[in-house]
Amino acid sequence: MSTINRTYVLGTYRNDTLTADSGDYILDGGTSRSMDWGYTGRDTYIISGGNSIVLADTDDSLVLNNIPNLASAALGFVDQDGASYLTIGLPGQAPNVLLPLNLQWPGLTVTFGDGSSTTGRDLLIATQALPGLTLEGTDGNDTLIGSRQSDLLQGGLGDDVFEGGWGNDTISTGGGADTLRFNAGDGADFIQSNGHDVIELGQGLELSSVDVKKDPSGTRLSMGFSADNSQLSFDNSSSINQTVFRFSNGRELSGADVYNSVNATTGATLTGDDAPNTLLGTQWSDLILGEAGDDVLLGGVGNDTLVGGSGADLLVGGEGRDVYRFTANDGPDTVKVDDQDIIELGEGFSLATLQIRTQADSYGPARLYGSSLGDYIELQSYDLYDNLTVRLPDGFTLTGQQIRDIVQNANNRLIEGTAQGDYVAGGRGRDTLRGLAGDDTLYGGAGNDVLIGGLGNDHYLGGLGEDTIVFNANEGDDSATLGGSDILSFGPDVTRDNIRVATTGQGLRISVHGHSGSLNLNQDAWVVQWADGSQDFNDPLTRIAAAQKPLQLNGTTGPDLLVGNVGADTIVGDWGDDTLDGGEGNDLLDAGAGRNVITTGEGADTVIFGDYFEDLVHADSQDTLVLGAGATIGRLRIFSEQDGTSSLVMRMASTMSGIRLANVGSWDGLVVRLHDQTQFTGAQLVSMAKGTFPQYQQLPSFKPGQLLGTAQNDTLIGSLQDDTLLGGGGNDLLLGSSGNDLIDGGAGADTVCVNYLEDGWDTVHADNDDTIVFGEGMLLETATLSLTGTDSSNLLIDFGNIKLTLDQVGSWDDLKFSDNVEVIATGGQLVERVREFMPLSLQGTDVAETLKGRSGADTLLGAGGNDTLNGGLANDLLTGGLGNDEITGGEGADTVYFNAGDGQDLVHADSLDTLVLGAGLTRSSLQLSQLPTTGGSELSLGFAGRAERITLDQLGSWDGLTVQFADGTRTTGAALIEEARVQPLKLTGTSGKDTLTGQSKADTLSGLGGNDTLIGNQGNDTLMGGTGADTYRFKRGDGQDTLIENDLNTLSKDVLAFGDVAANQLWFTRSGQSLVVSVIGTQDQITVQDWFKGSAYRVEAFSSSDGKSLSSSKVNNLVSAMAKFSAPAEGTTILPTATAKALQPVLASSWV
Repeated sequence: MSTINRTYVLGTYRNDTLTADSGDYILDGGTSRSMDWGYTGRDTYIISGGNSIVLADTDDSLVLNNIPNLASAALGFVDQDGASYLTIGLPGQAPNVLLPLNLQWPGLTVTFGDGSSTTGRDLLIATQALPGLTLEGTDGNDTLIGSRQSDLLQGGLGDDVFEGGWGNDTISTGGGADTLRFNAGDGADFIQSNGHDVIELGQGLELSSVDVKKDPSGTRLSMGFSADNSQLSFDNSSSINQTVFRFSNGRELSGADVYNSVNATTGATLTGDDAPNTLLGTQWSDLILGEAGDDVLLGGVGNDTLVGGSGADLLVGGEGRDVYRFTANDGPDTVKVDDQDIIELGEGFSLATLQIRTQADSYGPARLYGSSLGDYIELQSYDLYDNLTVRLPDGFTLTGQQIRDIVQNANNRLIEGTAQGDYVAGGRGRDTLRGLAGDDTLYGGAGNDVLIGGLGNDHYLGGLGEDTIVFNANEGDDSATLGGSDILSFGPDVTRDNIRVATTGQGLRISVHGHSGSLNLNQDAWVVQWADGSQDFNDPLTRIAAAQKPLQLNGTTGPDLLVGNVGADTIVGDWGDDTLDGGEGNDLLDAGAGRNVITTGEGADTVIFGDYFEDLVHADSQDTLVLGAGATIGRLRIFSEQDGTSSLVMRMASTMSGIRLANVGSWDGLVVRLHDQTQFTGAQLVSMAKGTFPQYQQLPSFKPGQLLGTAQNDTLIGSLQDDTLLGGGGNDLLLGSSGNDLIDGGAGADTVCVNYLEDGWDTVHADNDDTIVFGEGMLLETATLSLTGTDSSNLLIDFGNIKLTLDQVGSWDDLKFSDNVEVIATGGQLVERVREFMPLSLQGTDVAETLKGRSGADTLLGAGGNDTLNGGLANDLLTGGLGNDEITGGEGADTVYFNAGDGQDLVHADSLDTLVLGAGLTRSSLQLSQLPTTGGSELSLGFAGRAERITLDQLGSWDGLTVQFADGTRTTGAALIEEARVQPLKLTGTSGKDTLTGQSKADTLSGLGGNDTLIGNQGNDTLMGGTGADTYRFKRGDGQDTLIENDLNTLSKDVLAFGDVAANQLWFTRSGQSLVVSVIGTQDQITVQDWFKGSAYRVEAFSSSDGKSLSSSKVNNLVSAMAKFSAPAEGTTILPTATAKALQPVLASSWV
């Protein structure tokens, strides 16, 4: 069993324990058959085989590679050790995961093999391991969304939104106008409603599938749906009457309508005669016709329809949602209404002539007058029912509340709407009506009123009197029904210069150039009043429209300048080099023959070209260019001007015809239509100009979707969205354009074109007969190739902005890839190229083996045995391991690792490579041999005191090689060669005061007489001071030197001086008759030969870099004290704590 502590932790095939500390870790069980897991931090656990885990941290992530998706998982429960767990695994196998139920797992993410994911909490909900929720709203407008269990949702005050979701939920709406969303599969929900709510029914819950029933007491009502057995139950059957049911097709019905539609029983049809009649309906939905005479019509129970006919009739619908129908001259009639009823006003009534009055101002029943004062409908108790509906022949409706507002505002008043869509009505006086925001209807009624719509798309009805309609630009698209004496008043943004008036089939349309908003009129105004106070009379708007009517301009055979007006003009240049400017409006321009300059101007303009043309066009994204019969798909050529940005040229092959479109980028939405109705957008033209495809085809519909070919040779080009192109039979040409497209040529030798200027990620189903053509600038060698998907079954070709996935690797080895000139590769060759460059990870065994990389960045580990390693191409990592190995990096910047104990390896390197030396192989211990001066072609790197050795052959081929030592120092191959060329020195002093300095080899320095200074430097040197007071200098990195002292003169004081080494970093030991002084943590040492034979062989003092001095008389004390301990390990720079504490007394007394 092994314990691994790293950021990414991978288990073996054994039974491992993977433990993470307090950081965030990825723990991969690998192929382990059984797995115990550690846990702390925000960790990710990966299970690929038979691993198992008990999770205990709710913030972890779980990856189940062995389970494809949630649908294929086996979920269950188990109790063990006094706790309950949710289990996850494969059917018929032991579970992989146990989740303690008490933690509820709010932060756990579970990802399955196919990439789909869910949360731990959703798993518990799906298995009904969690109880339902209790959600309570506030006094505001809340949104309460239940779980998959049976929840309790309580709204409180405010206009709330409820979504119970799965489970049998209880929903209490409380106050406010609430919305309940109910979908198929949501269970059997119980609703406590205030009766003013909206219930939105999802797909599949149609009226035809509804079954509505009351319980025996008549107080509760249930609504079932046969589509999936979903059900809604209501605590009070009467509350459903005013509840609105909104079906998925947009249809809205009241609860009463739904109930009656489902449970309707055919009612009676009762018809009176010319005499006074009293007609009483049944409990069902009746049709009661009074005919002539002063009749009494009583509907009773049910949704009845009452038609009084002529005469002074009394109509009482009774219970239910009743409909009253009237036409002109039916009255005077009296109607007793309630909140559900509808009054339908037929022929002879209109909003423009409708008058609403009471007998006494603001009191008593309201009367609806038609064309005469003797013909009215009196509404009794109307003011009690806000939801009463009055419907006019044109579809316009009034509510009971609006009728009450009209009655109460009968005198001169300022009447304002709200920010919503309002019906704002005046009374009998001179009123000012302001709609404010929203799509309002303003009705002036009697009197000379002022109507100001404000923001929104408003409609004005002046009514009786000389009314003033105020229109401001930028406030919406309004309409007005003007009377014969009404005034149209314009705001400050509307002037005689910028107003645009056009005649329509229904009257006049006003717009304002440079501003938004419009006004549609049924007729001209009596007076137009401008913001500066001036006025125009006598059909002022009609006269403006006549002056602005579309022009018909025709050129001559010479050069012409033809400029359009503000209307939809038609401009024909004819012969000559003409200049055409459409101006405003949706113009039609035909330049004719010649070299013409065409400016389309504002509006959605159409430019027509004949068979021969050579024109410069300034267009925009609203325009359309229509090319003549000579412009065919086979002759069309598209390219950019030399600067590649300012203009684009369309030419017809074998002719001089051409169009130059100026200002690339300003007309992406432009449409260019060929004679056969094939068309392109401006953006597509730019893309095509950068490609090299000889043919282009665009289906008439440029919308994303599925393009289906036939059994013939088809050309399919997708849109800028995500398309599916299916070629069918035949040798098809397919171009996906932008978007993530699915392309399948089907049978036949199909060609798939890929353009560099498009973008997206296309998937291609290809076969051996197909060809993929890359556009200009798309070099296959610049693309990134990789194998993706399960078992590397897909080939991904990645150009950056364009990606192409070919599925089913192996089924299209003969697929051809072309640059539109020649075949540059086959499918099989590309796949093999990818496989060649896929990184390998090869590991040897304990026997001699040959490991060979390919073209990728491979990792080769020889392990034991005398191995042969060859990295191949790319930047490889090579480790020979134990044994005498032969290592060749190959091409690329390779890294060769060599560690202590790895044997004697032969390395074939080059100047891009790096040699990394492991622990113990330091710069100071390096020993070079087999020098070039002896005629050898190899350099051997050995290390003092070790058998390991590296041989680098072919001197001169690896001068740039980087050699990195364990202590962090670096050198180059060239520096090592130069160092190896240096021969050991043999320096001899004089009888005087000499300074002898060695180099990097094993030098011999002999001072002879005099007070000499000897500095060995690197290499294992021999230092002999001779007679006199000599100084020996030794520093860290100087190797392993030998000091020979033989001076019988006791007055001569010799000193061994250490550089870059403190007193407590020196270790004193006895080796035979010699004293060895080592620098702790390194292999540096200096041996004073025969020290223990007598004082003649000793130096009299030692000095350290921290300024301390040691007398020779104190050395034996240090040797004895240190003999009780082991020397500090290599790499240690200070004495271990225990050792330092024990040696402190002797060090303090010896070094002063």
